[in-house]
Amino acid sequence: MSGQGGLFLDFWNHAMILSASNTYSGPTIINDGLQVTLTGNGSISGSSLIFFGGNNPGSTHLDVSGRPDQTLTLANGQTLAGIGGINGSLAVSSGATISPSGHETRPLV
Repeated sequence: MSGQGGLFLDFWNHAMILSASNTYSGPTIINDGLQVTLTGNGSISGSSLIFFGGNNPGSTHLDVSGRPDQTLTLANGQTLAGIGGINGSLAVSSGATISPSGHETRPLV
């Protein structure tokens, strides 16, 4: 996927697998009960905001264990926010932001 738009997942108990580099610049919003899996060269490195919706801190919203480096790398200008977890490692570049929340959250977009 590419362009100025984003990715909004709002359907219950489903998953999306991304296996190529995605260069869209809008937000990636993953609501509660959903999971995005990055495999192979799958990435969302251009997404301005990666947001985990819902209120369950035990939810895994993003699985990067299928990438060769098993890592989500937040680039300069990217924000990871909301409630939930990542299956794999997280690397935070200079200029990136982590903004966890402690209660049910919904993004303002």
